[in-house]
Amino acid sequence: MTTNSISSADSNWTGMVPVDDTALAVTDTGGPGIPLLYLNGQFATQGYWRRVLADLGPEFRHITYDERARGKKSKLSADYSFEACVRDVDAVLAARGVDRALVVGWSYGAFVGAHWASRNPDRAIGAVLVDGAQPYDWLDEAMEQRIRKLFRRLG
Repeated sequence: MTTNSISSADSNWTGMVPVDDTALAVTDTGGPGIPLLYLNGQFATQGYWRRVLADLGPEFRHITYDERARGKKSKLSADYSFEACVRDVDAVLAARGVDRALVVGWSYGAFVGAHWASRNPDRAIGAVLVDGAQPYDWLDEAMEQRIRKLFRRLG
């Protein structure tokens, strides 16, 4: 079972990965370990992961990227849909020669990671989902009213 087919000799690669009608800024540390693909929060960039990467260290292969319309990008895109974001995961992994990865998603990235992992169980080593990816049906009417009341009081 190969998790990364680009060797660690290709470390610290940074570049643009063409996807559909745009390109995504990608950074790949090329470390020798399990490939970890980081998925940003909705308005975040790959720079938000710097401390996490430093804390986890060089024994992992860390891959980060700026989603469409965030951070560095080559040009605008006609498609900023959720489905495009899920497809972008495949494009980044393919461009870096990664067959299987552990996805690490934060906020909006957790939703993207959960959907990608559920659609690709043979390619997902696992998923670490932080501050997002809750079940869509967890919010019942009573809870919604409590949240609205709390927001009115805070406002």
